[in-house]
Amino acid sequence: MGRGDGYSEIKKVMDQKTHYCPEHNTALIRKRILYGYPDPSADHSKVILGGCCVSDDSPKHGFECPVDHKAFIVNSKGEVEPIFDDDEETDNGL
Repeated sequence: MGRGDGYSEIKKVMDQKTHYCPEHNTALIRKRILYGYPDPSADHSKVILGGCCVSDDSPKHGFECPVDHKAFIVNSKGEVEPIFDDDEETDNGL
């Protein structure tokens, strides 16, 4: 089933809404997700490292907690959920 124009409008509203960390109740920071092998000498503080595997439905942006830097996405229900399991968490500091 294809996505209609309504999906795009709902997605825009969800992206503009302030989302909060479920653990710290702080406002999450919206960041672009970068896939592939990152340049070790680059500053990655403005992106979320998404790993090397990317597909057509991989999210293009996510949200980061300013307290512990855990990454989240907003699912189709508008709920905040972690991008990575605790054992998969990437280190944005490289």
